[in-house]
Amino acid sequence: MKRTMLLIAILFTAVFSYAQKGLFDLEFDAIANEALLLIESKGFVETSREGTYIKYESSESANLPILNINLTVDKAALDSWSFVYDIAPESPEISNLLQELVDLHGEPDIVDDFDCDYIWYYPNDRAIYVYPATTGQYIVSYTYGNFDEDEFYYYEYW
Repeated sequence: MKRTMLLIAILFTAVFSYAQKGLFDLEFDAIANEALLLIESKGFVETSREGTYIKYESSESANLPILNINLTVDKAALDSWSFVYDIAPESPEISNLLQELVDLHGEPDIVDDFDCDYIWYYPNDRAIYVYPATTGQYIVSYTYGNFDEDEFYYYEYW
């Protein structure tokens, strides 16, 4: 019985940890130094830094998006991040991006909810928002948000 409970606990932990990994293998609350090394190993180059905000671009590949990182206040962990893709929402590349997100996170919880085209909700008040920017770019944002408090839902009932 103890072995079964231990196996279930290990499987639950593995599934829970896997579910929190995002694009380019980044994950919420990852140790900052390890996350930054991972980012650089994927071909990103730091282009600016101010406080807890770090901007990354690629000098090697036009296919890599701009990556904006926010660290925790103590700069010890990865707090939130966003990818800015320079592709139009009607582009076939968007379909590939969305399929990659579905493969990583499963089907989105919300589709076409006002300005946010796709939303995935995570435990601990985290979410992924995918939406077109007014600049003609497409953004994938791993940040704070939850189903109960998300302001997008308040408008559906009016």
